[in-house]
Amino acid sequence: MAVEHSPVELIARGALGGLAVAALALAAVEDHEAIGTALVGAAVAFGLGAAFFDRVVEVSTSGVKLREYRALKKAAEREAPEADPEEKAELVSQGGEVLATKRSAGERITPDQAVREARLTWQRNALAVEMRCAMWLQERGWEVEDGVRSPRPPDLIARKGSRLAVIEIKTSAHPIGLMAVHQVLAQVASVEDAMDRGDHPQVVPVLVLGEIGLTAQAAQAAAERLVSVYQLDAENKFRHLSGPELED
Repeated sequence: MAVEHSPVELIARGALGGLAVAALALAAVEDHEAIGTALVGAAVAFGLGAAFFDRVVEVSTSGVKLREYRALKKAAEREAPEADPEEKAELVSQGGEVLATKRSAGERITPDQAVREARLTWQRNALAVEMRCAMWLQERGWEVEDGVRSPRPPDLIARKGSRLAVIEIKTSAHPIGLMAVHQVLAQVASVEDAMDRGDHPQVVPVLVLGEIGLTAQAAQAAAERLVSVYQLDAENKFRHLSGPELED
């Protein structure tokens, strides 16, 4: 089966080959033996780099082939089309870890299988936080609603008196970025657009996080936009971080 090479790889191979030829040409006209020998050595190195370019650049710092990272990205697009870009990047990262770990243990696994396994872990984590959040809200007098209010509904919608909480659940192994704040605000706008004309509750944007919190930039934006931020800590208790409190 023929191996496909990207245009970038072909250009890099050509450049390395050109450097090898140039080094040999300089070595042929160089009068100093030591310099000539060094140029011949450089020519050999450039030549090997051109011949085995895919081996030179194929492995990342985590031990996963860079080509497979491209395959992981494509798999994340297929396996989780509903995920936002930050979540897809997390799936790629986690899939890479699964791939490296299992291959180092001698197991055979494809990038697609690695992303699928990472996605299941991601979904289980998010679902667990979502279920705990729903129970926590109900214990505090909120009514968790099942109705779909927008084409891409938030993870949870809950009502208490004149307030309607639009809740996004975010779990990650890395600090959650600014996009999560933008997403929950967009969900609020979508829910408000879908409301009945006679229904005018105070809509509260809410971010509920797993054990990993927000980046400094995201935390500042959430505070400025009055997003209620809660975090499920290691003791399975929801801790209020910023914004209006839902327990009022």
